[in-house]
Amino acid sequence: MSLLDSPLYQPLVGNGTISKTFLNREITWAPGRESVATMPRLTTQENNNNYRSNSLWYRDGSFIKLRNLGISYTIPRKAMKICDATISLTATNLFSADNIGFADPEQLGAYYPSTRTFWAGIKFNF
Repeated sequence: MSLLDSPLYQPLVGNGTISKTFLNREITWAPGRESVATMPRLTTQENNNNYRSNSLWYRDGSFIKLRNLGISYTIPRKAMKICDATISLTATNLFSADNIGFADPEQLGAYYPSTRTFWAGIKFNF
């Protein structure tokens, strides 16, 4: 998976700013850190070397994701005396296990992140 085309890396283009979330996980180039740097030298000048395809921009994009989970329980009528009730909980995009670490790997090519949502409900049957 090439991260160079991801909107997460676009702040590196055109003298933009870069998020602290991203920089906390990377080591920027500086004299003396050449062998451990995971990011090219940031510059305000045009530098095509920073955007050429190379191993810096490629990451293992495999992942496993729990997209939807729903559970429900029906309380029987004899326990509630008046009616039965169903309690339900549903969640979307609970987690993903991946090698990227700083973003949802499924959303690296998207401009908007996927949202994590939770729903809860109670249904009464009289």
